[in-house]
Amino acid sequence: MGDSKDKPRVEWLFINGSEAIKDAWLFSDFVGFYKAFSSHDYGNSQAFNGFPVNQYFAQYPHRTSITFGFKSTTDDTPLSIFRRGEPSFWTQLESTAPSPSQPILEYLAQLANTMTAGGIVNIVMVCHGYPDGDFDICGTVLELETLDACLSMFRHGVTINLFVKSCYSRRIVERLQTAAHKHRYVHGSAAADQRSFGHTRTGPSGTVRGSPFAQASVNIMTKPARAPDNLQSQIDHVNLHGRSGDEFETGQPQAWTSHDVSSRVLDVFYSDYIHIASPPAKKLRAASISALPQPTEVSTQRIAIASSLPSALFEVLNALAAEATYVRTTTPPDPFDVGFVEAYNFMTRASMSYSQRLTLCREVLHGMRWRVRIQGSFLAAWKDLVKGQKIESVSIDAPINFAKPSLSVHHISAALQCFEIAADCGLTANRTPDHARSFAGAFDAPTVWLATLIARSAVGSQESISHLAAIGTLGQLLPSFRDAPKQVIVDAEEYRPSTVGKPHQLFFWLPFGDSSDLAGWAKSAKCRYDRLKAAFESVMGLGTWGEDVDIQANFAELANSGSIPTGSNSVPT
Repeated sequence: MGDSKDKPRVEWLFINGSEAIKDAWLFSDFVGFYKAFSSHDYGNSQAFNGFPVNQYFAQYPHRTSITFGFKSTTDDTPLSIFRRGEPSFWTQLESTAPSPSQPILEYLAQLANTMTAGGIVNIVMVCHGYPDGDFDICGTVLELETLDACLSMFRHGVTINLFVKSCYSRRIVERLQTAAHKHRYVHGSAAADQRSFGHTRTGPSGTVRGSPFAQASVNIMTKPARAPDNLQSQIDHVNLHGRSGDEFETGQPQAWTSHDVSSRVLDVFYSDYIHIASPPAKKLRAASISALPQPTEVSTQRIAIASSLPSALFEVLNALAAEATYVRTTTPPDPFDVGFVEAYNFMTRASMSYSQRLTLCREVLHGMRWRVRIQGSFLAAWKDLVKGQKIESVSIDAPINFAKPSLSVHHISAALQCFEIAADCGLTANRTPDHARSFAGAFDAPTVWLATLIARSAVGSQESISHLAAIGTLGQLLPSFRDAPKQVIVDAEEYRPSTVGKPHQLFFWLPFGDSSDLAGWAKSAKCRYDRLKAAFESVMGLGTWGEDVDIQANFAELANSGSIPTGSNSVPT
């Protein structure tokens, strides 16, 4: 990729400043940006990276790659993949160096000496930031004044576009814009983006897919018609779709994407890949089904839907109706399932187009798959605790009080929030309407379920928590607790919501109550799993669900034996 006599000289600089293992998702964004660039003739490039990718693969041997993005709403194939052992395309920044950012500054100074009027420099910075607007490069400070001094060295007529994906990104851009020279900027908050796409990750030890905001940005880079030699289109996109939020500690306003806005970002991202042809225009009759909260008005019969409704959507609505009937055998659905209820009703409205219904279907199905898989981790954690003789399997036979768990259960639930995977679904999950709309999070039942079983153990909850930390079934401990004293002490009251978990949340399938017949439970749970998977693939395409090897193996083991090896340290309470 070189210069042309007919084109201005274009230089790209890609920077990933984070050196923390937990920031694999930022490395994913960095890889996504670079590989989108490298697939087109966009100019020359240089990349600097602080993420210790070899250390990451050594720490998580089960991971063979770090992936970025999805090809489309019907295809989970990653947009880009960085595989274990793949040659690096970057210059590694060393956190032990006196000034890790020095190679970046030297490269910018070299460009400033050689770039002439008409040239374009695009800088993509993926890193963390400080409240005053400085950058974090490998744990050290790159002061904004230092970067600004480098940028001011470029000759008049050289266009500089700076994409900042960082904490406190707005503060950074505001300070840069006060300089005498004016460049073009786009910014997105790393901290806020991490909040907005939390439902797509399972912690650094699990699948890493990057953030929706970065996916939209990469899409713009991969479309030559959108002038990838500058970032103005991305700036316009932020101005149009971004909204202000608050940074965690200081309240510094950010430009970031809520879940509703993320859906629009993804619509923009997917629109060039997917063209859904609507069926011939005809008035659709509304489905003869009521809102889910009315217990008596949803039957197990297949619902009557207009014949013009696509068969894939028909199957999804039937799967939802059957699931709603199943969870409502004794109590109404959990109030935090309101997002599913709204989606269900919208999907049956005659006023919605085929494309709108299908888009909503995809959101619902991805949320349900998330619920199924998050419970797979909790089931595995329970089995590990039983096999490690921390709890006994018979403790699951006694009914579980989801409506009014004891204070000790609340304390244990709060302690479980210290783990990556549990933090994404339990009592500490973000409960804003935007988060609920994503159909992920606000899913208490698995955390209360496991906490209750641990509370029944005579061994003590601390030993069970330590065991989970050692084996990593629920992911790694969050940074704030990783180096804590031996006793993980959490104030349960601050995690206690006004409404506690219920066992009748949609697609809660873990065994509870009188569960002595684990073989029967496993067969029933597998039927629900198979039904959801079939509905998912009827919309997304055959094979798009993926392979849940561990979940399937646990279903098979419990269906065949009806038990798992037990310990001897449990007393039901």
